Amino acid sequence: MNNKIELLKIKIAEELRKLRAEKDLSLESVINGINEKNEENMINIGTLVRYEKGSVLQSLDKLTIILDFYEVKPLYFFNLVYENMYRNEED
Repeated sequence: MNNKIELLKIKIAEELRKLRAEKDLSLESVINGINEKNEENMINIGTLVRYEKGSVLQSLDKLTIILDFYEVKPLYFFNLVYENMYRNEED
């Protein structure tokens, strides 16, 4: 069970890094964009770094704020995560 949780954290982190890379954004620009859009639910750069490193068990509240900034629906995001998890198991 712990292995699957760790793998899920890693895959979520990978997808978050891909989203930022695809938009060619710095960590600072993502944080500024998120915080301008969500003044009541601001996050700091350390939080985003931890999410992108997979070093924390991601909170769905904060994860959806990040995904909203990228204009990605959570269901689509998690489909990508699980697709990549199972693709790696087949290799």
